[in-house]
Amino acid sequence: MFRLRRRPAMEWPALDRDPAYDDLVGRDARDRAARGDWLAARDALAGDDWERRGVRVEELARVAAEDRGWLDAWLAATPGDPAAVLVDGAAKARRTEPGAEETLRRAAALAPDDPCPWVELQRMLSDRASVAAALREVKRRDPHSYAGQRAALRFAGSDRERFAVARLAAGTAPSGAAACALPAEAHVEFARRTIREPGAWDRRTLIALRRYFERDDVHDEIVAGTTRWRQGRGPRLIGPRHAEAVAYFFADDRERLRTVIEEIHPYLGDAEPWNPFGKDHRGDALYVVARNTVLNSPA
Repeated sequence: MFRLRRRPAMEWPALDRDPAYDDLVGRDARDRAARGDWLAARDALAGDDWERRGVRVEELARVAAEDRGWLDAWLAATPGDPAAVLVDGAAKARRTEPGAEETLRRAAALAPDDPCPWVELQRMLSDRASVAAALREVKRRDPHSYAGQRAALRFAGSDRERFAVARLAAGTAPSGAAACALPAEAHVEFARRTIREPGAWDRRTLIALRRYFERDDVHDEIVAGTTRWRQGRGPRLIGPRHAEAVAYFFADDRERLRTVIEEIHPYLGDAEPWNPFGKDHRGDALYVVARNTVLNSPA
């Protein structure tokens, strides 16, 4: 049984907490934009890699929500640039400013093939009908959008609905699509909500988590989805892999856990989804225990 306390003999590695994970190009563009170089932001959002573009929009919107001087300069220089309008709308949404929805809809009109404005609308809208309508628009442009399906997953009103959304998305996605991994996220969220009580961080809770993730139906579904995801040849986002690692850690599936840890380390980001299982947001401690569990196991 793994232990959830830091032992002196265990290595405590350097962890990269940047929320952009391993997108080093996007991180550099975000940091340059924050220093006033809006051209870096514009160039980082070029192309139609919607998953990568969506992550970069989130990061640029985050810094613009704190200081939008560079974004205002971008909008002044090219007021009709769809990317600038999109970041503007996303930044306003994060600050819950009036006009955020209108700005995002303008971004959608300026770039009719881009699903990213609709994903941002999903995240900010509060009624089910509007969120469902936004998801339909996302899927018209990117039928197997991980970001869009994940936003729908978070908006689900019940565990049954959450699993239904995740399984439909995974079952209809082609091999290699990140949406194949959504059932793993649904199981981790279910375990977080139903097994770990607020403040709990004891042996009884950990045994319950382990028993859940060791169940054949749970483990098999996670393995099936993540295996299909790995059949793709393109780069894989790190965010979904953390949920996969959590599941394999609690299932004590060390062989698969080793594979995932080797892929994601040292990019911990904001420690989601490790944090929900750690008292006082000690997600980094749980991640380090998982990492050292496989490092100290025979290959």
